[in-house]
This record gives sequence, C-alpha cells and structure tokens, in this order.
Amino acid sequence: MPKLDKLFFKLKEIVGEANVIQDPDQLKAYAIDGKKPKVIVSPKTIQEVSKVVAQANQQRLTIVREGTEPKWEWVEFQKK
Repeated sequence: MPKLDKLFFKLKEIVGEANVIQDPDQLKAYAIDGKKPKVIVSPKTIQEVSKVVAQANQQRLTIVREGTEPKWEWVEFQKK
C-alpha cells in the first residue's frame, strides 16, 4: 500500500470515513493560493485532533487549521 494510502487509512480509523475528504473535485474548494490539499480531515474531539496531529508529525507533513471551534478542518499540503 503506498504511503499516502496508509495515511488516509489511518486518518479514517481515527476520525471515521465520513470525516475524511479525498475526492479531487471536493478538495478544489479548499485550495489556498492555488495549492490543493491532498486530504481534508474533520476531527470532532480533542483526542481525535491529538491523534491527527501526531500522524502528521510522524509523516513530517504540514497541516493547516481552517475554521473555528466547534468545526475544525485539517488540511495537509506537502512535506516539510
């Protein structure tokens, strides 16, 4: 399984499949300065946020928080 596929699988385990967006057409709406994210993750609890951040750190990925409480969306763009 490719590295990103493993990451997506792990993120779905953490927050549930319904809270992970991978569809390229949906991801266009989250582009910033022309850069489209590879995935959008919407954790619902502090524990989920912690686990998502830990996964990003393990993979050395940049994350961007979008929105405000109670709805946070985490966007991964590229390797650090």
